[in-house]
Amino acid sequence: GYRIGDIVVSQADSADSKGSVAIGDRGTVIGVAAARRKDQILCKFVRHASAILRPDQVKPEELPGGYHIGDIVFSKIDSTDTNGTVQIGDRGTVISACRFHGELQILCRFPRHPWMSLLPDQVEREVGARREDTSAQQLGGQATKHGLLEVDL
Repeated sequence: GYRIGDIVVSQADSADSKGSVAIGDRGTVIGVAAARRKDQILCKFVRHASAILRPDQVKPEELPGGYHIGDIVFSKIDSTDTNGTVQIGDRGTVISACRFHGELQILCRFPRHPWMSLLPDQVEREVGARREDTSAQQLGGQATKHGLLEVDL
């Protein structure tokens, strides 16, 4: 399912009086489309602030190595720089893709390093884990944690 904050890529062209979305546009899941069927999601794109889409009209943005923003990873390397330290086994979160010395990598946040650029083989994905969720909230009748909405579609 999708969660609030997930980065998605449009798989369909869509337009209404509020804006438009084209195939390949990058957007962010911002909620459940309450005014429509509950299996639709609300996404924010550059040219459309509140596009209502079906789950099959978007796909999660895939980063190098098949990672996605929000994936929980463990470091397979020790590294220290001016921004912090990462040790083998440290648990972190994938926050973006990045380019380092011309090579496409993933950017991860660790407890003692705010952002570390790593090759996909320098981390290991925690099986079945995405984002840390610790406090529940309510949004549109769906249980959320830290503003992350799990929409099982």
